[in-house]
Amino acid sequence: MDFIPGLIIEFLGDLVLQLLFELGFRSLAEPFTKPSERKTPLAILGFLIYGSSAGLLSLVFVPTHITPNIKIRSVNLIITPVLAGFAMSLFGSLRQKRNLQLAVFDRFSFGYSFALAMAIVRFFGAK
Repeated sequence: MDFIPGLIIEFLGDLVLQLLFELGFRSLAEPFTKPSERKTPLAILGFLIYGSSAGLLSLVFVPTHITPNIKIRSVNLIITPVLAGFAMSLFGSLRQKRNLQLAVFDRFSFGYSFALAMAIVRFFGAK
């Protein structure tokens, strides 16, 4: 009797994991598609993954906090991603005005999500 429910649970668990991996892999490729074909929520997920990876990689080279004060680090966790998002938005609008091809980080949400993920990993991961 326990065999059937266990089989169903295992099947559903495998299905959910496969769907999550598929979503993750698609989100990694999405930031590099043409801006006109890009799906924003999927691209943001991709930038969050890339930002987290960059944060982990930065911990290899700089494993300690750059700023020792927790209050400054907390403010930095909020301000830096916003500034990065504005900078990427400005960069994208300047490129658009000059009729140049838009870069990967051409919007506020993309720069913000990348910088936020990186900052969170560094905030909690650094010693």
